Amino acid sequence: MESVSKNSSILIVEDEERARIDTQSLLSKHYERVLSAGSAKEALELYYAHKPDIFIVDIFLPDMNGIDLIKAIRRHFPKACVVVISGTGSVDLLAEAIELNIDRFIKKPFDPSAFLEVIRSLEVRILLERENIHQQKILGEYKKAIDVSNIVSITDKRGVIKYANDMFCRISGYSREELVGQKHNIIRHPEMEDAVFKEMWQQITSKQVWKGVVKNRAKDGSTYIVDSVIVPIVDEYGRIEEYIAIRHDLTELMQKNAIIKRQSTDSLTGLENRIKLIEDIESSSSVVLCLINIDGFSDVNDVYGIEFGDRILALVAKRIVQSLPDRDYRPYRLGGDEFAILLSSAREDYMEVFKKAVESITLEPLLNEGQIVYLTARMGIAINEGRDSLSKASLAIKHAKEMRQGIIIYERHFDLESGYKSNILWANRLFRALGERRIKPFFQPILNLKTGKIEKYEALVRMMDEEKGEVSPFYFLEIAKKTKQYHHITKIMVSEGIQKALESGKEISINLSVEDLENPFTLEYIFGELERYGCGERIIFEITESEGVNNYEQVRNFIKHSKERFGCKIAIDDFGSGYSNFSNILELEIDFLKIDGSIVKNILEDPRSRALLDGITSLSHKLGIECVAEFVSTKEIMESLRESGVDFAQGYYVGKPSPELISSKA
Repeated sequence: MESVSKNSSILIVEDEERARIDTQSLLSKHYERVLSAGSAKEALELYYAHKPDIFIVDIFLPDMNGIDLIKAIRRHFPKACVVVISGTGSVDLLAEAIELNIDRFIKKPFDPSAFLEVIRSLEVRILLERENIHQQKILGEYKKAIDVSNIVSITDKRGVIKYANDMFCRISGYSREELVGQKHNIIRHPEMEDAVFKEMWQQITSKQVWKGVVKNRAKDGSTYIVDSVIVPIVDEYGRIEEYIAIRHDLTELMQKNAIIKRQSTDSLTGLENRIKLIEDIESSSSVVLCLINIDGFSDVNDVYGIEFGDRILALVAKRIVQSLPDRDYRPYRLGGDEFAILLSSAREDYMEVFKKAVESITLEPLLNEGQIVYLTARMGIAINEGRDSLSKASLAIKHAKEMRQGIIIYERHFDLESGYKSNILWANRLFRALGERRIKPFFQPILNLKTGKIEKYEALVRMMDEEKGEVSPFYFLEIAKKTKQYHHITKIMVSEGIQKALESGKEISINLSVEDLENPFTLEYIFGELERYGCGERIIFEITESEGVNNYEQVRNFIKHSKERFGCKIAIDDFGSGYSNFSNILELEIDFLKIDGSIVKNILEDPRSRALLDGITSLSHKLGIECVAEFVSTKEIMESLRESGVDFAQGYYVGKPSPELISSKA
């Protein structure tokens, strides 16, 4: 039986008695301290009295809505962990809850297991934060103790002293200027044998901690004896950077200190990271935050490689640091190609400073290994937005990209919030559509240009919406990916596609994305359905080439298993879009190449498009691959494709997507 947690307390605020009792009963099986309230007034009294770790609140309450209750709690407990639960609800209230930086939103009715996983994840975060605060306090006390009662020195790899604390200076009799730049033999006592230091160096250069009793000689010739601990400090690659000598055994402390330091420092650039930025924002009364985002940096990684890109990012960090006038401006790397500069004091020159920081990486090219790289970047600035500075600056960056501007200062009238409301609406519509089985395949015919017969169909996903009718995946597919519902859509398309192949005896083409091929649960479901119905020879899997497959080994394994075990065929979709090339295709054992509509639609007017289509067709045939032209919209285009030797045509001229199979061209 699972043990009951005593680490965290929970308060449930729910006006529906049955729901409140059920939720409290569920949580009480796993947590010792679970309180509940049926109104906002009762909730406030319990919260002030018990200060629970996790606050679960229904957005609709009889005496106060959940938003006002959260605001009341946050006024006194700004770091309160808040989970909002609600049914359909008001979009405005949900958007306002998100604006308040709630920790989780859970839609009713919820799955008990998923609900418990959310609460457990929040508990883990709370415990880690609690432990971090505790360790910071301990570290602060240790530092005070070290400063007044311990002898501490830091040397480089050769043993040259880089740092000596006051106690070291006081006991040795040497000034700090006399010690720094010297080796420790400046205080070596003549009675100490060479063998002791030989053993010490062998041990610490092997990355092992050395402990021993050492007799030293002060500047005035007097003797003092210390119990020394020497700790080698290594970087992320395991290379020794320096040695720390402490006159007491503080090994565990130094390890904790290193962990805390790593948590707040970006290992690539040495700048402070997102965690530290958030801490600094929360501890500052006045904040001006600038986010810097490099445009299209993934292209640098694609062209030159990840290691090269990392070195460029390190150079970018160096230039940003060098551009800053003083320590009032603090630089950070938030991850990827995003940097930040924080000003937490009253200054009027920040716009000039921020512009110079961006110009330092955009006006002059960066040089690495003989390669010149030109970069462009955008800035998003939030002024005096308090704890919301990071989210507001991020909104400004997004707005800058959408407006194609270099610098945007966040303003409260930005319409970006409406995008989030729209996302919530579509997420809810998709959730309901999945539950009500309104995600359906429409089948578009594929014509054999040699026989003039329709032999295949592509299954295209549609949502049958209660308000908008047939809805294109343009409106909901990205939302499905972001809300982790994409897997369910793929399962529906695979299941329905296989059933249609069984019913019709025709080949059905099913689209698979990179997300599908990287999801082991999706692959398990696909192979399970193929095994169950045994119709793999009538199934074609289309892999979208334009998504930029990185792990070709994974794709090869999927193709190999699909073809050899089940007899499936493989098509590469959207070939000719983006940076597609035959070097990628040669790695994969495919049957069909679907030529992108951006090429097909222009073949009658653009000689280059026609030449490109002819080249793709010719080379494909030499490789034993058949070609399918997409977006065939007119008879003239179709006849031109037939003359070029293209094998199949697909598009509105052949037939529109339909819930049922079209047996002949309209």
